Amino acid sequence: MLWLIQLPLWVLAIFVVVPSVLYGIGGVHLVRSRGWMADPDTNAAAGFVHAFVGVLFAVALGLMVVAAQGSYAEVEGAVMTEANITSDLFRDMEGFSEPARSQLQGLTTRYVASVITREWPLASKGGTSHETWVVADSLARGIITYTRPTSTAGWSTPRC
Repeated sequence: MLWLIQLPLWVLAIFVVVPSVLYGIGGVHLVRSRGWMADPDTNAAAGFVHAFVGVLFAVALGLMVVAAQGSYAEVEGAVMTEANITSDLFRDMEGFSEPARSQLQGLTTRYVASVITREWPLASKGGTSHETWVVADSLARGIITYTRPTSTAGWSTPRC
């Protein structure tokens, strides 16, 4: 069913609007060719049912729009949170000594590129990228195993 939401809008319109219009025209043609007539009482009842179904459809459509907007807002929030955390992590690595700083910042850059180019396209199809997880794991291991150099050259103790 995922293919349905990935169709271009004009194709979806053709598949929905054209059959609906043809169905309506065919129904009118069938009723007129058979000579079917509805009495005014039946017409009033049909109008009431039609209005009721229209209201139900409008309420259902409104609820679907609200649900879709909520889903997009959740995804947008998750992306913003991850972007902020990754940006903070990249800046925090400025305190690391070389060559670990360059290596870990390079891994962070690779992680962001992999998320954008591989993870997001696969996520839209319900999958995940193994490469992104490998880069994230390497980054985490690099941070966890980082040790500050033992040399105190260039370090000064603050005076109180």
